[in-house]
Amino acid sequence: MSENTKIQTPGENVVPLNRPFQLGDWRVDPAAGCITRNGEEQHLEPRVMTVLTLLAGHSGEVVSREQLEAQAWAGMVVGYDALASSIIKLRKALGDDSRHPRYIETVSKKGYRLIAPLSHEISGDSKPRFEQPSSQNQKPLMTIVVLALAIIVGVAWVVISGYRTTPPAVSGQNSNAKTLAVMPFTNISNDPQQEYFVEGITDDIITDLSGLSGVVVISRSATNRYQGIKIDPKKVGQELGVDYLLEGSIRKSGKRWRINASLIEAGTGANLWARRFENTESSLFSAQDELASSVVNALALELSPIDKERLQRRATTNFDAYELFLQGQKLFKERTRESNESAQDAYQKAIDLDSSFARAYGALAVALSVQYWRGWSDTPTETLNRASAMANLATQLDPSSPQAYWALGYTLMYQRQLDKAAVAVEHSIEIAPNYADGYGLLGLINNELGNGEEAARLIKKGMALDPHHSWDFPYNLGRAYYILGRYDEAVKNLLEALNRNELAVNPRMFLIASYMAMGRKDDAQWEAEQMRITSPETTISHLEKNYPIADSGLQKRFLDHLRKAGMPE
Repeated sequence: MSENTKIQTPGENVVPLNRPFQLGDWRVDPAAGCITRNGEEQHLEPRVMTVLTLLAGHSGEVVSREQLEAQAWAGMVVGYDALASSIIKLRKALGDDSRHPRYIETVSKKGYRLIAPLSHEISGDSKPRFEQPSSQNQKPLMTIVVLALAIIVGVAWVVISGYRTTPPAVSGQNSNAKTLAVMPFTNISNDPQQEYFVEGITDDIITDLSGLSGVVVISRSATNRYQGIKIDPKKVGQELGVDYLLEGSIRKSGKRWRINASLIEAGTGANLWARRFENTESSLFSAQDELASSVVNALALELSPIDKERLQRRATTNFDAYELFLQGQKLFKERTRESNESAQDAYQKAIDLDSSFARAYGALAVALSVQYWRGWSDTPTETLNRASAMANLATQLDPSSPQAYWALGYTLMYQRQLDKAAVAVEHSIEIAPNYADGYGLLGLINNELGNGEEAARLIKKGMALDPHHSWDFPYNLGRAYYILGRYDEAVKNLLEALNRNELAVNPRMFLIASYMAMGRKDDAQWEAEQMRITSPETTISHLEKNYPIADSGLQKRFLDHLRKAGMPE
């Protein structure tokens, strides 16, 4: 940052820009609380819009966190997470990237700066008036823009090339397997509260098909970006590198529902089949079976006896239990203490309605394990013991479920039974050879054991199976490189993980440790300060007790790095 860059400090008054303005290719209307572009309209939460208008009021200048908090949350005591969450929502709405920003730049240890071109709307004049950066800031800003464009073009070329390249064959993956993307089904219920049901059905279709040996189904994380938009099958097929697309819509009212689905050949855009399924709760599960069977038949897949058994086996036939399970899944993804507890309640209610519901037991085991390691339980030993009991029940009730064995491995990891955890996860991969999350967890377990080389190999396998993986994969790869002392590569991957999830705890911890190992103490201390604010329960003593690193030397090195960076005891 230039020495001449002006920073708005808490003592100065930052005036929000409250009249409509143009920001890059977005029109911002503060009064209406929305932003629009090419007919697309997005509504922003009031405080998120306030943050945007405060930054717009001083476009091109750095505005401190303290000043943004003081004015956006006037009279309230808030932590870094409140502002960080608003910035994340802003970037998501604008389609921005924190690593290569086009709209909002994070200035380390200072605050945030709006860097996109901004223009005011002038009454009686259709031409907007653009704000020009001051002469002292113009050169640095232009340099940032040029560098950002160069990086974006380079990354875009790599990504596009990657999309058009068939993922390398890995052990257990049939290189001749057909590839399928299940697009996010559309909620046409005119009720946003039914979104959990639509997302859950989509996830279940992916689960049903991803276990089959003759087809590779890419993960939900790869298709999320197409949520709510009309797609061009040929273009999407090329971007995702798949042969077929399954898309559809769901309408739900009470216990009545309708599912419309169609299978499309991506290369030609031809519709191979279209089906409608509708009725009451009693036939939902048979409809899911029919839908999966229709895909199998259309793709002419040859099913093994295990495949056939898995497709015919339903985790539950109780509609109310299934609804509660889907509600729990939606809550668990929010990753807060309160949502975790609510998810556990939903899973338990589902179990109460159907005591043989294996997936509910497995999901409850995972939620309890997260509650344990995050320090959210007043009775941690009892919480972990209950998690173990739930995971074991899940595998007993449904031995053909890779997710059940994944949950068992996850729970055993926090019990520090790492060898047994690895065996459980290996079994999940035997059941579903294309199970990318299985390779990811097996890589994490090897990280806990201190086996950096093996961890990196397994994680790369998972990434090859799922080229559009979640943030957990670069986090685990960065962690493996930390173990191996390859700190530059560790930082690169850990920053990528945080770019995808800025509030994730694990990658930030290992980023702190990697920075310290590189001698970048200032950067490590900055990250440690954010950790203290966003995750105050994460302390050295908590990690020493609850973080399952089996290699004592590695654990000492890790905790020493965190301690020297200023993490609280």
